Amino acid sequence: MTSSAVTARCECVELSNVLISLYDILGREVGSVNSYGTGNSLSIPTDTFLPGVYIASLTVNGYSTKTAIFIK
Repeated sequence: MTSSAVTARCECVELSNVLISLYDILGREVGSVNSYGTGNSLSIPTDTFLPGVYIASLTVNGYSTKTAIFIK
């Protein structure tokens, strides 16, 4: 059995609060993780998620920076 995860890596010039959130297709938050620092690598385990389409959002210091679609 293999585990899967959504991972985001971010290198910031200054100390930053980085948040990655994962939403299902209905817009419900199904996972999130945050970190504070300059070099951030965040992962949300997805091995227990049902097959489907999910939306990942990366936020730095309160500003949404990246959005991606994740299909499991």
